[in-house]
Amino acid sequence: MSKIKHFRHSYAELAKNGTKYYNDKNFCTVIGLAVACDLSFGKAYHLAKRTVNRTHRRGLKIHAIHKLYESMGKALIPCAVPCKTLMTLSRSVPSTGRYLYLTATHCAVSRDGIVEDWCAEFPKKKPIRTAYKIEDIK
Repeated sequence: MSKIKHFRHSYAELAKNGTKYYNDKNFCTVIGLAVACDLSFGKAYHLAKRTVNRTHRRGLKIHAIHKLYESMGKALIPCAVPCKTLMTLSRSVPSTGRYLYLTATHCAVSRDGIVEDWCAEFPKKKPIRTAYKIEDIK
């Protein structure tokens, strides 16, 4: 297994890199992977492109998200949804661990009680459909 350098970037830094250097948008799954696995935007971007053939400026389906996390040695374990919408997500996430929240068109990730996504600053009333706890595969 190759050695991957680990980063702990915030959503703002990752989004800035995605738009400025990669001219990308609709990259919520890429940023989610970067936050969950402590990667840079570039590593997560190229990993998604190489592993699940992510199209530039497009999101991913749920089966592709599962495959992407498995390639990084992570398992997505279904868990209870902590709230109904993204609007109340930032005040109801668990204080420890990494979680993935999916709506119909968006993916948000929390790391140790902090939502690393645009919905933390500009919440919308998008209903959360499913939630997953991100854990290492043993």
